[in-house]
Amino acid sequence: MVLINQDILAEITTYLDDDPSTLHSLMLTSRTFCRIAVPLAYKNPFRFISTAHLDRKHSLICTYLTCLSASEKKYFIKTVKIIKDSKPMFNYASYLEQLDCLVVYGILATSRMPCYQWRRLEKMFRILFGLLIAGSKRLKGLNFVGHYLMNSTIQVEPPRGLRSIKIRSPRAHNEWIHSLIAHQNNLINFEIWYADDEILNILGCLATQRSSLRRISFVHCTFIPCDQFRILLNDLERLKEVQFKVFPFDSRRFQDLMIVLRESMEIRESTTDRVEFIPRGNGEREMTVVVEKMSAWSSSD
Repeated sequence: MVLINQDILAEITTYLDDDPSTLHSLMLTSRTFCRIAVPLAYKNPFRFISTAHLDRKHSLICTYLTCLSASEKKYFIKTVKIIKDSKPMFNYASYLEQLDCLVVYGILATSRMPCYQWRRLEKMFRILFGLLIAGSKRLKGLNFVGHYLMNSTIQVEPPRGLRSIKIRSPRAHNEWIHSLIAHQNNLINFEIWYADDEILNILGCLATQRSSLRRISFVHCTFIPCDQFRILLNDLERLKEVQFKVFPFDSRRFQDLMIVLRESMEIRESTTDRVEFIPRGNGEREMTVVVEKMSAWSSSD
């Protein structure tokens, strides 16, 4: 019998990254395969969630909840009754690389609890959010939806090492968001929704990512300060793409921005719903700025 080196098994298993069923089957095969498959299965488990598999949703959340501290676990056992007092086989949160708060909150909202108990739901989300943020040292992408923590102060330390950040948050969490951006040293993609005057501070924070940031997207942002935006374009030396998704398309609040773009850049393409700008002349910098119309009911990917 030929024994395959464990490193080779681990390399082979990486090709099953998009096959959660096979990964979970491997976990039941042997201890060796279990140790290899668990980190892959739990690095981005929420992407496999669909509304057709509610039991799988709840099972995933319950698995994470077993990693809670004794006091927090006791709350879920007595109040919500969706987990049992058991010890986890692995620190599942430590493998997480992508966290979408929108999906996590949706799973909790459909868990075995009365839907009218919103304060309880918020507390559940706050506890789970803290567990996933504090527990994962591999996190690369975060979709932060702050209004699910409307009445809470975020006390967990912002994660480091993120490559992509998407933010939908009211003003209540701006201080944490500013700290979140400042904690990164290799941020590549940044997207923000619904920002108003507070975007002034956000733009200042983004300047700290001048050596890495390549893509910025502003969605339904009601106010863009032209002077700060012009400075940001010059500071972010590796920036390749800036995108504005606006509604309505002819909003007066964006007229000043369009004037600034026309003064400093040239139009490469223009339609009734989309305008694309590029730097003037034959400069070495390759960058596009796109302003496009967005449906009032559009949502993030």
